[in-house]
Amino acid sequence: MHGSILTCMEEMALAEMGQPKWQQALGLSGLPAKTKMFPHKAVEDAVFFKLLDNVCQVSGLGLEAVAERFGQYWMRFAAKHYFAFFMSYRDARSFLLGMPSVHKLVTQRMPGATPPRFSFEERADGGLAMGYHSERGLQPLWKGLIRAVGQHFGERLETRELDASTMLIHFRGKLA
Repeated sequence: MHGSILTCMEEMALAEMGQPKWQQALGLSGLPAKTKMFPHKAVEDAVFFKLLDNVCQVSGLGLEAVAERFGQYWMRFAAKHYFAFFMSYRDARSFLLGMPSVHKLVTQRMPGATPPRFSFEERADGGLAMGYHSERGLQPLWKGLIRAVGQHFGERLETRELDASTMLIHFRGKLA
């Protein structure tokens, strides 16, 4: 997994829980308390999953709540660290539709990377059905990220789960 995901999780955990609880989550995950995440270093999926489970446990929040928070932090983190990518998109729809090209770049730059793949279907009512395809099963994070994309672009998105790997997204205009 791309190290930036864990770096962002670390930033989120430190801000939301504080250093002692982050260190507790690291310890429960079998990592030294002084472990530092690096954005451009690949990290084993198992490390991420252990940390995610333990951040949920230590924070007392469920996976859905942590996923929502992660989405918010990721959008700020990514906008800061990958700002050139963000400049290419004017709204939430174009951003989401651009995710396959971003993940293609990740695959080219990080040998062995296996980012999720996405499929899209434009609906007659103006909605967008977005499919998530990954062996990792991180649908809760993906769903939180979709909603965070809307907030980042100041848009109101209505989302509905069609099945475990497909979200129907309606773009309802700018937030008031």
